[in-house]
Amino acid sequence: MPPDQDHTINQTVVAQHSRQGNRAASRLSHVPHPVWAVFAATEDGAVRERDVGEIGLLVPVAMSATHVAFSAVRMDPTWMAMGQAAGVAAVLSLRAGVPPRALDVAALQRELIRQKCRLMFYWAVPLDHPAFAAIQWLSVRQVVGGYPDRTFQPDQPLTRAELATLAVQALAIWPSVTNQHFEDVSYRHWAFREIETLYDHRMLKAFGILPRWTEAGRYDPAKYGGFPRGKTRDSFLPESPVTWGQLVGTLRPATSEDDSAWLRRTLGASKFGRNALPKTWEPERPVTRGEACILVASVLSPDHGK
Repeated sequence: MPPDQDHTINQTVVAQHSRQGNRAASRLSHVPHPVWAVFAATEDGAVRERDVGEIGLLVPVAMSATHVAFSAVRMDPTWMAMGQAAGVAAVLSLRAGVPPRALDVAALQRELIRQKCRLMFYWAVPLDHPAFAAIQWLSVRQVVGGYPDRTFQPDQPLTRAELATLAVQALAIWPSVTNQHFEDVSYRHWAFREIETLYDHRMLKAFGILPRWTEAGRYDPAKYGGFPRGKTRDSFLPESPVTWGQLVGTLRPATSEDDSAWLRRTLGASKFGRNALPKTWEPERPVTRGEACILVASVLSPDHGK
């Protein structure tokens, strides 16, 4: 904590319950194997006991977990990570003037990511990768995920099917499946629902694909009664790489800005994308999974240069 910052913090006294009675301890290290109760000093100097559930405790080692879960976290590297998270949470709580239980979890996650903490583990995503922060931030929000072998492949081209799942998850688009509209995307395809959702929401314009219901006119029960299957398009090519122009065209809201201006403004307004501003606009260049994460994180978390 910088010494020049003025922080008004209610002093707390931690007391140990023992057979001899209550004995105040100003430092945790002075009390071996304690059972803790938490007290708070009020403005008039009185000390009252506070409910632990009211303020919360930061316990990086003796955490509440099942036997199975504790077997997975009882190793030193995990405890080190939990200790760092607890320490950062304590500082942020003091700076914000709120108890740990009221601390903004998103703010804690962003600070830990800034400190290069791995909140979600993937192989082959080094700490110095340009998309490290964006991948971590989106992962803890369940917007993106890796492959079954715990890799993420940030430098691998983004496919159309992956873009569909990314867009639906990131923008919280309401699922919609009115038919099977593509011959190469059956209902068994892992991204079928997301691809059809983008189709129904008219979000595939960047690929030259528009829904046909706008051409059919009003619903005619005599003509469309029952559940006939409509015509399918030739193909969607779900495994084809996505270009920058297609990515921006899918994510960009309706605006008078052109794609290049919107991209630069969006990346420049977020610390996730500020260092990833493209030197030139190349709409036909394939976009990688990591680059897509940087743009999506910038869309979801603008900080306007702060």
